[in-house]
Amino acid sequence: MRRTALILFGSVAGLFLLIVIGAAIAVATVDPNRLLDPVRARIKAATGRDLALNGKISIKPSLTPTLTIDDVSFGNAPWAHTPQLATVKQVEVQVALVPLLQRRYEVEHVTLVEPHITLESDKQGRGNWEFGGSGTPGSAPTGAAGPVIPALGLGALTIRDGTLTYLDDATGKTTTVAIETFTVHARSGEAPVDAQFRGKIDDVPVAINGNFGPLDQLRTRRWPYPVAVKGQVEGKDVDVATKVTSADGKLRLDELNAKFGASSVTGSVVVTTGGGRPRYEIVLHYPLLALDDAPLAAAAAPVKPAAAPPTSHYLIPDHPVPLSALRDADAQGEIRIDRLRVRPNLEFTALDVKFQLQGGKLEAPDVQGSGFGGTLRGRITVNATNAASPSIVTRFEARDLNLAAILAAQGVSRDLSGGKTRAAVDLSMHGSSPHQWASTATGSLLMVVGPAKLSNTKLDLSSWLDQLGGAINPFRQSDPTTDLTCAVVRLPLTGGIAQVDRSIAAETTKFAASASGTLDFRNETLDLVLHPQIRQGIAIPLTQVADLVRFRGPFEKPQVTIDAVRSAETVARIGAAIGTSGLSILGESLFNATKVEGAGACAVALNPRAAANQASSGTTNASPASIPADLGKALGDFFKH
Repeated sequence: MRRTALILFGSVAGLFLLIVIGAAIAVATVDPNRLLDPVRARIKAATGRDLALNGKISIKPSLTPTLTIDDVSFGNAPWAHTPQLATVKQVEVQVALVPLLQRRYEVEHVTLVEPHITLESDKQGRGNWEFGGSGTPGSAPTGAAGPVIPALGLGALTIRDGTLTYLDDATGKTTTVAIETFTVHARSGEAPVDAQFRGKIDDVPVAINGNFGPLDQLRTRRWPYPVAVKGQVEGKDVDVATKVTSADGKLRLDELNAKFGASSVTGSVVVTTGGGRPRYEIVLHYPLLALDDAPLAAAAAPVKPAAAPPTSHYLIPDHPVPLSALRDADAQGEIRIDRLRVRPNLEFTALDVKFQLQGGKLEAPDVQGSGFGGTLRGRITVNATNAASPSIVTRFEARDLNLAAILAAQGVSRDLSGGKTRAAVDLSMHGSSPHQWASTATGSLLMVVGPAKLSNTKLDLSSWLDQLGGAINPFRQSDPTTDLTCAVVRLPLTGGIAQVDRSIAAETTKFAASASGTLDFRNETLDLVLHPQIRQGIAIPLTQVADLVRFRGPFEKPQVTIDAVRSAETVARIGAAIGTSGLSILGESLFNATKVEGAGACAVALNPRAAANQASSGTTNASPASIPADLGKALGDFFKH
């Protein structure tokens, strides 16, 4: 038995030695050009392009003989910007040993070291990666059953330290891919393909693994072709699965199911090429779209100026939004979003957008959604056909919004109940950034707040909001709560400027206030004079004459001050009123001064005609009998200071 085992072992060892000797002889006698000439010929026949071998060629003997070729280049389409589609510093080709003994060459693994690959598409949508056997790129009929890429019988491909650049002539955009490692492996032409990529796409780090259908299925155009990719993009988890079909000039992504970061989406995308611009048909459903957590957000965001001077700082961002991209493609479709998270404290629900993009004009005639406890509906048109000054026309109305949620989204925490809010936007704008849109806005903004109870917390003198509240509300520090009856902000805008004539107003159970002046969105400044009035029958803890509050400065940090000129005028009027017992004059100044025909401050703010009628008539509902009995005491205390 032992002798038999030794004989068997010796036979196997001898056979192995013979194979090694035979392989060494085969490798030593192989002419590299004889090995490569059929490959070059096959590539030329399949693609119409030349494969140039410009450097040293050598073969390394081993159980998997390796052919090394320096300085390789592959020809480009005649219309392309560069003469070569690809150049490679070094190519390593591993061939199968046993077929080599029979003078047959089967490639097992190809490694490309420091390749530089340039992909291009022209204005007609042709790609320089499209090959035709006649030698003319793109000559193969679309949807033909013949091979799109040469069938080289490649088992595995590895790329190390390479770059890939994609140039789109139709849009003028360039995408750069830095390849750290890229590997594609398949056991056979009918076996699934595994792939791994690590590198950067336009400076965004990407590390993914992919599983694809067999290469033979792709070569023979047997659709749909399965694609599944998992990994990380910009540090966020990504998981994408879809089925691809390419026929009749259309690329279809069906049964799309993707997750990126916290977001997820299902649906389908169809891309039609061959015309002046690609056309997209999109139907997508997002259970959650988290804009604050989306991969590639940094790459997709507008490029910020490298060093903006301090005087160019605005509260409303002045960074360009790439609206010019709307001219690069046409599209139509519907996007449904169950939850849209802009940031942790700003979220919308049940957003449904139907849209059409044609020739640089985007129209969404019916946008519906929910947020802040209420509903939103409107339409928007973006016209980017004028590259220098794209325009936006939008009209939206929101109902039953929660005031506390709106304030929280702006970073203002306030204990309040009630305050159902209605808002309406009707604006036309133009420009390339949010600041330019605000600077050119023409139309109207309206917000109406219903009854609410606000907790009067301790004044924070560093907060302009608290300063303003303390200045116009003499009961701010004495009462635990403020019972708001209504509040109105109506801004009639022309060229980014809102001329306010008592169209900002608020009423409580004890006082009312309205504002007049200017809000300038061009330089983000405001200058408002506020006119509070004490309600009839309310005791006045008068520390300042309320008619003298002025609110002005930059949007980011306005100042609450007392207007000295108006102070002198009002004090003079008060003195004259006391001297002549003309208390009605003071009543006109401080009490219900915005009332006309029973309308309060909010009614006047909502109705421009009421304000105009009041200004022309000069009448009010105040009367000497309506002035509080403790007015004299309050004024006496005032003049003592």
